[in-house]
Order: sequence, then structure tokens, then C-alpha cells
Amino acid sequence: MDDLAKLLRCFTDPLCDIDARKKATDSIKDSQELWHTKEYPKFLKVFLEPLLAQLTSTQPQFEDTELQKLRHSVLEVLSKLPPNEVLRPYLPKLLELCLTILNSDNQANGVLAMRMLLDLNKNLVRSSVQGFEPQFVECVNFIAKVYAEFQATFAEAFGPNPAKLPTDFSSTFRSLKMVSECPLPLMFLMQLFPVYAKTRVPALLPSMAAAACQRGPELSALPPCPQAVWEKEMEKRQRDMRERQQRGQPPEQMSEDKWKELVQEKWKEGVLGAVTDLKIAQVRTLNFLTMLMRNFPLELEPHMQGICSSLFYLFRSAPDSIAVRRELLAATRCMVNGPQKNVCFAGVIGDVLEGGVLLGSSMASMDALKPVSVLTFCEIVHHTRKLFTLEQLGGVVSYLACCVADRSLPFTTQSTCVRLSLNLVECLYQVCSKGQLHGAKLICCYRLVFCTC
Repeated sequence: MDDLAKLLRCFTDPLCDIDARKKATDSIKDSQELWHTKEYPKFLKVFLEPLLAQLTSTQPQFEDTELQKLRHSVLEVLSKLPPNEVLRPYLPKLLELCLTILNSDNQANGVLAMRMLLDLNKNLVRSSVQGFEPQFVECVNFIAKVYAEFQATFAEAFGPNPAKLPTDFSSTFRSLKMVSECPLPLMFLMQLFPVYAKTRVPALLPSMAAAACQRGPELSALPPCPQAVWEKEMEKRQRDMRERQQRGQPPEQMSEDKWKELVQEKWKEGVLGAVTDLKIAQVRTLNFLTMLMRNFPLELEPHMQGICSSLFYLFRSAPDSIAVRRELLAATRCMVNGPQKNVCFAGVIGDVLEGGVLLGSSMASMDALKPVSVLTFCEIVHHTRKLFTLEQLGGVVSYLACCVADRSLPFTTQSTCVRLSLNLVECLYQVCSKGQLHGAKLICCYRLVFCTC
């Protein structure tokens, strides 16, 4: 602690430059083990106010400057402080700081501030919520503005004439990553302030549903590099050439074609990152909306068909990772258990039966999520079985037979498949009673399923 105290002058002395303060912040960051000892109260008493001053006394940056690096480094220190009772006296200042960052700073700092806000609410505010109601209102207002700006953010990045892609230095209100960070804190704050949630959250739902249902660019047909980006890169190249000439350095040894190839590659990489951020934001928003189906059924009813259609669109187009698939499957099960399940799935039965839609194609997803995907499939079929055509029933029977024969699945999952098979017998009987021979063949398949068991 004595060694760190020597760094205090870097924050209090106005003659210390940004580089010295950045090095002092990095030294504090490297001493995290101190925060878990009896010196933690003393550390907060000495350093918290000077650290906060680095953010409150400087202006937000929307370019990659040295001051931005300092501000981000300070936020990293603050976000890693253990949120225990020792930190409680400083809670109001930290919450105020988080909300200020969210409403005025860039994406990189805003994401850290939102995670810090969630952490403080989970560990400190939840034990005594009285007096923190204004924080909930301000946070909801911020989230409302983020979703209100979503269409403009989308058009700016993926429209017919894209201007620029969201970056770490974009405003928090024009950030796809910020959209993906909003649902989880909002869900937790709704649990802490249920009375305020009933009056404030319904106004958010239409813009959230519109964002979740927005169809984004396909990865197979990414937009080309726009003219504005070419002109900006050309200006940057010419400026670099002039600076090299002024310093007496030789000109860069890069052909025009090579330079164009690098610009195109840089743009493509940026678009891929933005599309990934978009899909993750939509997946998390959909998950949030499906969890609210029981709380706000009337408000969400006009959007349910679009939400369900978008859900299966994201099954195909979202990143094929375990985390994303798990959230999509959780959203699907929420819809299956919701009040509008028959209406929701009536138009997507073909998507449900299409092989690989629920599970994906990556080996990691197949290994980790196969039991969950099978159970989700069974739940959907159970609630919509009377809507199936004869051909669709054939696909269901074939899939259940494969699941029963799959020894990699848990016994409970196989038992669920068998029970669903029994529930489908009535549907098949109705097909057979109409004189359709194929229905009788399907019943023979059932006999094979039970023999396999």
C-alpha cells in the first residue's frame, strides 16, 4: 500500500501528463490482490476520489486518443473493485458515474459502465433498494433511447448507402454492442423495482420487438466497401505519404492494387464484426422478450408472430456458438410455455422439422446442446401436434425413432421421446381413419421405435 501511495501524486499533481497517469493506473490495476485484504478500505479512501476525477474532469473521447486510453483504464480498475460492504459508502457516486458514462461516452466505456452497473445492483442495491428508484428510471430512459436509435444505427451500417460501421469509439446510442448489453441489466432491475417496471417497461417493448425482428445482411452477401470509406482511406494514405516525405523517409513500397485489397479486407472484417454484434444483440433481445410473455401478454401479442419468425431466422443466421444457441433454445422454450404458443408456431412448423435448425452444425453445439435441443423439439411438437400434415408427422416419427436409438442421449431424454410418440398415436389414428395408407405405415414405424427401446 505504501508503494501505491506514491502514485497518488500522479493523479493530484496538475503537472503530471496523461502518460504518467496512465502508467499509475496500470500499476494500480496490477495490484488487484490488495483489494482482497484488510487494506481495501484504506485503498478506497486514498484512491477512489482521484480515480473518479479522471473521468469527471475530462471529456469523453470518440477517437483513439491517449486520453481515451486513460479513461478506459480507469474504468477497468473501477469495474474490478470487489462489490462488498466496504464499497457500499461509495455506491451512490459509482452509480451516478455509470449513468453519466452511459449517457455521454463511447461504446468501449459504455459497455464497461453497463456491466459495472449490473454488478453493483446484484451485489449491493438488491439488499436495500429504497432510494435507488431514480437510478432505475434513468437506466430505462437510456435503454429506451438506445433502442429508439437502433433503426438509424442499422441504416448507417447496413443500409443502401452505409456511412460507417459501429466501433469502440461510436456513441453509446449508436452501438450494436450496447444493444446486446441492455437486456440483462434491464431484466434484473425489473426484479428489484417491479412497481416501476409495470409502468415503464411496456413503452419499451415495441422498439425492442422491431430491433429483434430486423433482418440483417446475410454473411454470404455482404455490402461492398462504400465510396465514403474509400475517400477517407485515400485521404489517410496521402497524409501518411506527406508526413513520411517531411521526415525524409522513403515512400511506402505498396502498389495501388495491394492497397485497395487491404482496404477491402479491412472493410469486410469490420462488416463481419458488425453483423456478429447485430445477431448477438437480436438474440439477447429476443430472449428478453420471450421471458416477458407472461408479464406483458397483451403488449406483446401484436409482435408474437414476428418474434417467432425472427427466432428461427436467427437459428439459421446467428453465430453457431454454444452461448448463442443456448439463448435461442431458452427463448424457444419460453415461447412454447407462453400463452400464444399455438399461434406462434403455426407458421414455422417446417422450420422446426428441418434438420439441424435447432442444433446447428458445429460439433461443439452438437456435443453440448443435443439433449436440450431434443427436449425443445419435443415440447414444440407436443403443443402443435394437431397442426401437422401427414408428411410432417412422418418427419416427426422418423426423428423420434432416431433419438430413441441414439445411445449418446440421456435416458430421460429418450423417455420423453417415447412419451411424445404415445401422444402422437391419436393424430396418426385420425389419419388412418381417413383411409390414408401412409398413416398405417407410420404406425408400423412406432412399433419399431418401441422394439428399439
